[in-house]
Amino acid sequence: HVFTTRRQRPTESLAEFLRELNNLSNDCNYQAVTAAEHRELAVRDVFVAGLRSNYVRQRLLEKGAQDLETTAEIATTMEVSFRSLNSFPADPATQSWAPDQRLPQACATRPPSHHAAPASHYA
Repeated sequence: HVFTTRRQRPTESLAEFLRELNNLSNDCNYQAVTAAEHRELAVRDVFVAGLRSNYVRQRLLEKGAQDLETTAEIATTMEVSFRSLNSFPADPATQSWAPDQRLPQACATRPPSHHAAPASHYA
């Protein structure tokens, strides 16, 4: 994780940055891969990086390294779930929430428990 999130520091030269990346990569457990495996990993990485949904990208990154097929399956399942959720008619009595929408500032700083629970139709 340190290797993949490392960024060049303001006072660090390109040579120093590259040297540090090479040092950090020594701790990674890289294995020899074929050209086809390398291609699949590259497609997977570009697929995840190019997703429109920051929410889906974040969930995929949290799950860690997966093969291309598994990554595509997870992303597709999430997309289908979002579409199904959006197909329900909006209830004006409740506030809808989509994963890519930001919470109001008050919600970002306090736990959601300050919201009143919606009345149950079955009570």
